[in-house]
Order: sequence, then C-alpha cells, then structure tokens
Amino acid sequence: MKKRVTIIIALVALLGVTLSLSSAAAYNNYDNPAKNWYYTSGDLDLYYDWGDNLQEPTSDWKTAFNWAKTDWDNAGTAVDWSPSGSGTNIFNTYDDEDGRYGKCEWQFGETYLIGNKVYGNLANDPETSIGRREIAGHELGHAIGLGHSTVDPALMEERELDSDESYPLTDDVAGVDALY
Repeated sequence: MKKRVTIIIALVALLGVTLSLSSAAAYNNYDNPAKNWYYTSGDLDLYYDWGDNLQEPTSDWKTAFNWAKTDWDNAGTAVDWSPSGSGTNIFNTYDDEDGRYGKCEWQFGETYLIGNKVYGNLANDPETSIGRREIAGHELGHAIGLGHSTVDPALMEERELDSDESYPLTDDVAGVDALY
C-alpha cells in the first residue's frame, strides 16, 4: 500500500512538471532570445508606427497588422499595442524570395528588447486576408518576445499557414504570461 501511494505521488509530480513546461512552450522554445521588454506590472504598452510601405490606409498588409494587434490586445495578456510616432516598433512589408511569409528583427538593449521591425513578405503573400492576419499575428508574437512554439495548435507554431490559428491561442497566451 505504501509503495503504491509513493508511485502515485511520483506520477502526479511528474504530470505537474510536464504541464508546467508545456504551458509556456512559446516562451521556452529553442529560438527565444531569452530577452523581453522591461516590465514591472499592469499593462505592457508596446508602441508602433507604420513603415514606408504601409502608409496607404487601405493596404492589405496594414489591415492585417491592425487585425493582428487587436487580436493580441484582446488575448487577455498584459500586452497592449498603441500607435506612437516614436518608432519603437515598425510594421512594414518587404519583397524577397527568401521563402518566408514574414520576419521580425529584434533590437536589443543591454538587457531588454528596445524595439522591433516587423514585416510581411510581399514575395510570399498568401493572397488572403486571413493568411496575412495569421502572418502578422505570428510576427507580432515575436515582437512581444515569443519564440516558436512546439505546441499544436498555437499561433507561434512554426508551420504552414492554417486559417484556424490566425489569432493567439492558449499556448501563445501562456507564453506571454510567462514573460510578463
């Protein structure tokens, strides 16, 4: 009887460790730089501006970034995206046959993230609004400080486009909560 109780306790402990590791896979993954924005408490206000290629108010990619930032704002995390004029985070597009849908270029200070350049790729445009929204949301996740997730489904999962995962999901939110 005592041996069975010990085994049950060990299994419960192992399950707890497994769940705690998987709940923030987007944060713990291999390509996360282990740096984040300076944060103390309350809302984390991240400011953005539009790059040169997104000055048109009806741009398809501008619409996608608007949806994506709203998705992250509504995800229930400490992160809030706000327009600024400060150039801290720049949303833009690029045109390169590099095989990627988008990219995020992190800009680090000594200890924390200090800005990002976040792009959608015109050369690999999915040509659907939901596809652009998914790409923009994924790249904004990187701008927040998340790496790629090994959890399926997750917006931060490194994969082909999937219209069912075009906004932050449970693992994405857990990753942000682990950072902030």
